[in-house]
Amino acid sequence: MSRTARRTTAERRTPTGVRHGQWMLLLVLALAMAACGQSADAEGAGQAADGEDAEELMRLDVILPTNSGGWIPYYVAVENGYFEEQGLDVPEAPVMGDSGKAAAAIVGGSGDVALGVVPDVLSLAATGTDVVMVSTITNIYTTDVVVGPRVQADPDDDLETKIRALEGMRIGVTGIGAGSEAFMKFLFSLVGLDATEDAEIIALGGDPTASIVALSEDRVDSIAHGIPIGQIAELQGAGRLYISPGRGDITEPSLDENVLFGVTYALRETVEDKTEELQAFVRAMEQAQAFIRDHTDQMADIYAEYQPNLAPDVVQELLPIVAAGMPDTAAIRADNPGQAEGYDNVTSLLVAGGILEQATVLPLEDLVEPTLYED
Repeated sequence: MSRTARRTTAERRTPTGVRHGQWMLLLVLALAMAACGQSADAEGAGQAADGEDAEELMRLDVILPTNSGGWIPYYVAVENGYFEEQGLDVPEAPVMGDSGKAAAAIVGGSGDVALGVVPDVLSLAATGTDVVMVSTITNIYTTDVVVGPRVQADPDDDLETKIRALEGMRIGVTGIGAGSEAFMKFLFSLVGLDATEDAEIIALGGDPTASIVALSEDRVDSIAHGIPIGQIAELQGAGRLYISPGRGDITEPSLDENVLFGVTYALRETVEDKTEELQAFVRAMEQAQAFIRDHTDQMADIYAEYQPNLAPDVVQELLPIVAAGMPDTAAIRADNPGQAEGYDNVTSLLVAGGILEQATVLPLEDLVEPTLYED
C-alpha cells in the first residue's frame, strides 16, 4: 500500500502538508481572530453610533457673569437635562466675574448667549452693538441691598429713611454700569440724592463671597448684589438684608412683578447663525421656569446644590420668592403688554438712576427677534 493510501481518514480531511493537530490549532486561532474582529466591528459601530448621537446635539456656549442666585432657571435646565432634551450640547458655562466681562465675551465671540439683566443689554446697545434679548430669566428685580453696622437705620424702617441712611456711605456694587449700580442710583434718586456724589460707589466684582468679605472687613458699609446675598450675609453674621425688591420693598415702580429684568442676550448675527440652537435654548429655559413655579417642593435640593453655603431654613425662605419671580413664558415679545410694561419699569429705573438718558432708550421691538419664537 502506498504511503498516500496509508493516510488516516482524519489526515485525508486536512490540507496537504498540515498535520491534524496543527490544523486544529490554526482553526482555533482563526475562530478567535474572527471573534475579535466581530467585537472590534461592534465596538466601532457603537462608537460611530455614539458619534452620530453627539453630532445630533447642537452646541451652544453659554456665558455667566456671576454665580448669582438669579440664574437659577439656567441651573435647573442643566440639572434636569432640559438642554439635552431640546437637542443641545451646552458645555459647562464659564463665570466671567461681572456683567461687563460677560458682555465682552459675547462681543469677542467667546460665547453665544449670556445671562444678565436688561441694564447689561442696554449698556451694550448704547455702544452701537447690535444685541438682542433671547429669553426671560426672572420677572422681579433680583438685586438686594445689605448693610453693615455703620448704617443705623433698621430694615423695618420706611424706604426713604433707609435710603437717606446710606448717604455718605461706601457702597459696593458688582461693577460700574452694572445693574447693581443702576439700582443704587435709582434708590438715591427717589429721595433727591445722587449716589455718585452723595455716596462712594466701589466696584467689587461679581463674586458674592468677595463682596461679603469686603463688608465684614469694613472696606464697604453696604453692598448691592443679586439674591441670595442678603441671606448669605445674615447667615455669616456679616450684615443685614436691608432693601429687597423681591419682598416688595419698592412699590413705585413695582419691582416685584411685571419687571423685564433678568434676561439672556446674544448678538443679532449669532441669532441669525444659530437660530435653531437659540430656539431650543428658549424652550429649555421655559421648561426650567415652569418646573420652579410648579415644583417648589423639589427645588430645595437643587437650590442647596446650587448654593451649598445656604442653610436649609434660608433656602426655604428663598424658594417662594424665586418661584414668584418666574415668568409665564421665556419668549420676549414687544406686543406682550406685561413685558412691555416690565421693560418700561426697568428703563424708567435706569433713567432715574442716571444710567441712561431717556433719548438713548431703545424701543423694546428693537431689542427682540420674533424668529426665535416661531414654531
